[in-house]
Formats: sequence, C-alpha cells, structure tokens
Amino acid sequence: MKNVKDIIIGNYNYLNKQERKVAEEVLRSPEKIIHNSIKEAALACGVSDTTVFRFCSKLGFDGFQDFKIHLAMAIPGNREEKVLPIEKGDDTYVVMNKILASTQKAMKQTIHHTSTESLEQIAAIIEQKQKILIYATSASSEIAGEMKRRFSRLGYTIECTDDPYDMVLYTTVSKNKAIAFFISDHGTNPDLLEQMELAKRYKIPTVVMTRNKASVMAIRSDFTILCEGFREEFMVESLEMKYSALLVMDILYFKIFMKNEKENSERLQEILENNLRKER
Repeated sequence: MKNVKDIIIGNYNYLNKQERKVAEEVLRSPEKIIHNSIKEAALACGVSDTTVFRFCSKLGFDGFQDFKIHLAMAIPGNREEKVLPIEKGDDTYVVMNKILASTQKAMKQTIHHTSTESLEQIAAIIEQKQKILIYATSASSEIAGEMKRRFSRLGYTIECTDDPYDMVLYTTVSKNKAIAFFISDHGTNPDLLEQMELAKRYKIPTVVMTRNKASVMAIRSDFTILCEGFREEFMVESLEMKYSALLVMDILYFKIFMKNEKENSERLQEILENNLRKER
C-alpha cells in the first residue's frame, strides 16, 4: 500500500488551488489533521468542508475518516527527531550519520515552513524584473555566489556583493527594476539591515533568507524564507542553513526555468558548447 504522503505528492499537479491548500496543510501538520473533524480541518486549511471531502475522494479514499486512518498509519510514532551533538568519542560512522540526520531534518523543516504561495510570488517578481541583487556577508557569501551562477544562466543581470558600499551603488542605480535577496544566518547583520531599508525606500521587493524567523530582517522584509539549521559544534555558522538555502534556491531556479524551458535550454546548450570550445 502506498504511503499517503507519496499519494499526495504524486497527485498534487492534478489538484485545484483550494485542494492544494489541503494537501500542503496535511504535509505540513499530519499529526494535527488526524485529530481534526472535517470542519476543523477545513478551517485549518482555509477551505470549505466540501473541498476537504473532494480532496480525499480525488486521492482514492472513502471520505475524510478513511483518509485519516491511512494518514495515521503513515506517521512513524509521532516522535520528534532530535539533533544529536557530535562528541569527542564518536567514530567516523557515528559522526557521518549524525550529520546526515541533522541535515535531513533541516531540509525537511525548511520545506514544511516554506509557503508555496510565497515562492510562486517571488518567482513571478523575478520574471518581471531586469535585475537580481544578492547581498550577503561572511560565510553566507558562498550561498550568494552559487545563486549568482545559477540565475545568470537564465539570462538575468546579477549584482552580487558582500561590500556595503557596492550594495549602496547597486541598490541606488537599480531602483525599482530589481528584486533584492539578503542572505544572513542570524538575520541581524547591521550592514544588510541598512541596505534592506534602502531597497524598501526605492520600492525594491526584498527577500530575506535566514534561520532566525524572529530577527529584525525577517520581520521587516517583504518575503522571509526560513532556512533551517541546527549544528554549530566546532563551527561559527550552521552548515545545514547553507544546504537549506541552496534547496530553496534550486526550487526557485527550476520554477523559473520551466516557464521558458525552450529558451533556457537553448541558452544552457550554447553556454556548454562555448565552454567546450574554450577547453579545446
């Protein structure tokens, strides 16, 4: 018998907009849904009772009660995954699996906390704008650099920097023709906060990627993408936060790529051919 989560994901493209709200709430909070009445579930999803019933039927279940039974069977013990600290006596195999477990948890929670509606709005804004501004400092600059490489392949003009003076320059000359991404582990960098306020003054849409949802930057931005990260032992920043940010970046990249698949595929092929000529 197929896992309920696999059934939902496999049929997601065939659901209408209201039914997708139910799907996303179920995937985000299955433990809550199994204890809800159909009215409570509808309220949590922001849809009607009929939509919830139709969602269950469309997935092949005999009503909401039957759906809840199968959903409960798919929840593995309802235990919270713990991030275990790396200790001095751990051998390589233990360290490897502890890092794998914490990375998987971070990426899963990033997906669960990310609104598909927000991602679609961000993707739509990127498509409308002529330029993408990517601002980051310290270790987050690595994420910014990868983001620049990806979106440059789609034909966008990218300004990527960790220098506050360059940020002022790019923001000022771009005005409302750009969208600005601010990447900050803790969301508290004063230089980035200052540049975000400047961007808002020029009516540039702002997107903050951080793991601190309570930070000033997260609260003041137009869009906040919560990139989860836990492990900081022997490091000054969370490595999982980088993985989570790259995951979200990939989602946006593919979303935009598929809108103009033919044109973007031809551009990538041309880039590849030019690179091959260079290597000969």
